[in-house]
Amino acid sequence: MKVTGKCPKCGSDRVVRCVNRYLEGEPVLRGGSMDAPMALDHYVCRSCGYVEQWVSSEDLNSRVLDYWEKHGGK
Repeated sequence: MKVTGKCPKCGSDRVVRCVNRYLEGEPVLRGGSMDAPMALDHYVCRSCGYVEQWVSSEDLNSRVLDYWEKHGGK
């Protein structure tokens, strides 16, 4: 949905996007130094209710990729 703007389940293009939102009390990644809440971008199909969640571009670039580069992808 993020790339195509269409739902992979039902094919609808009625997709709602909410970007850079935190899920209260629900970290995306847990364990080690990545144990912190991260902002998510949510894509919701208004036709069937299917949901995709992606780490926001901000957190992906500033936290996740930096962490993996420093730790050899582990």
